[in-house]
Amino acid sequence: MLLLEERHPRWGLPMLFERLRHQGKAWNKKRVERVYNMLKLNLRRKRKRRAPTCSQSR
Repeated sequence: MLLLEERHPRWGLPMLFERLRHQGKAWNKKRVERVYNMLKLNLRRKRKRRAPTCSQSR
């Protein structure tokens, strides 16, 4: 899992799970998620920028 994460840092949990299954690993989603979180591979989420409100001066 670390090797896949190293090669593809922007892949999230669903994509890593699919690749592990494709490689023949018989892990279920909960196990992959547990290992993923233990290795602290969670990506930081980008915050949405809030658009400034239009203030009309009268």
